[in-house]
Amino acid sequence: MKAEQYDTIRLMKKNSSASPYKGYRFPPAVISHCVWFYFRFSLSFRDVEELMAERGVVLTYETIRQWCLTFAQTYANELKHRRSRPGDKWHLDEDMHFFIACSNRCDRRGIISIA
Repeated sequence: MKAEQYDTIRLMKKNSSASPYKGYRFPPAVISHCVWFYFRFSLSFRDVEELMAERGVVLTYETIRQWCLTFAQTYANELKHRRSRPGDKWHLDEDMHFFIACSNRCDRRGIISIA
């Protein structure tokens, strides 16, 4: 292989490991926060724009729309890996313990009957 081909392969490997946020004006924390707002709370792009303006970040709803189109699948894949599995452990809350303990002695309002 020629030296030019080696350089091309080296550049391709180098670019493939580069950050997906490279070339964007805003830091990754701002981009990911906007995309998270949009998908987590089912907000409109303009609502996210207003929320970020309250935090001092000036951007347009069109920018947020582009970020959501670009990064949504990446975030969805990451969240899918973090999702709880059927075999995971679940812990009961104190309220549930109270309900189980009082179910035989309490009326429907939760008042313990002494009889």
